[in-house]
Amino acid sequence: MEVKNISLSRLLKMELPGFIETTVDILKKYDVEKLHLDFWLKVLEKNHEKIKTLQVPLDGGHPLSEQVANWHNERLKFASSINIQMKGIIKGDLPSLRLDVEIAEEVVKLYLSDYRELNKMSITSQINNFLNAIERVPKAKNAFMKLGLIPYIDSLQVSHQNHEKYYAKRRRAKTKVLKRDENKAIKREGELALRSFFEQVEVANRTYPELNYAPLINDLNVLIAEHTNLINTRATYNKKRALKAKAEKEAIAAATNVLGASNSY
Repeated sequence: MEVKNISLSRLLKMELPGFIETTVDILKKYDVEKLHLDFWLKVLEKNHEKIKTLQVPLDGGHPLSEQVANWHNERLKFASSINIQMKGIIKGDLPSLRLDVEIAEEVVKLYLSDYRELNKMSITSQINNFLNAIERVPKAKNAFMKLGLIPYIDSLQVSHQNHEKYYAKRRRAKTKVLKRDENKAIKREGELALRSFFEQVEVANRTYPELNYAPLINDLNVLIAEHTNLINTRATYNKKRALKAKAEKEAIAAATNVLGASNSY
């Protein structure tokens, strides 16, 4: 029985401390002296104390978190309001506003239609793109003005800017004093300790056949399988997100061409 392979370098720096901590907890379930692994328990505990400094919670636990959450909810409220009103205007189908509705609908559909399915970072990106599209294309801004939606767009912009301001303040406040190179060195040291430990478990398993290492190896393999699945899931998600971003970029270019053509009339 062998310890499964895992690409530790593909774990995020905030994931590695938890991985080491769970490994330590697993090891403590067993008689490490009998298994000749007491030295490695000390090594992993020492590494965990050092590597857990990489964990920087970005949600909650900070005085500015309430402000960040409040302004996030505000921007969602105005984005939702623009979406709902746009649907009502489309349903109304006033002949005199059809061209403006067509232009505004394209922008709203592109950036605000599915935003609630996104994470906060993606929502920020979509709102940025929405506001930039209106600012960049006069025809689009004029269309929203004729439809009476500019006050809601202005409110969306204010709430979005405030969210970004407080989010940036909170992030700066939570940034560790350690330099990035030092963080990388700590992460590499933790990865090396884990690899060496896994190798030592296999060496001990071969060296002391009279001892039963199977339960320990099985527990470690369960942990490794969970994190390997996490790595693979993230890789799949990132691939899909990249494809979606490419499609959105192409859609933006197409929409800009359409709006630009409308400006020429």
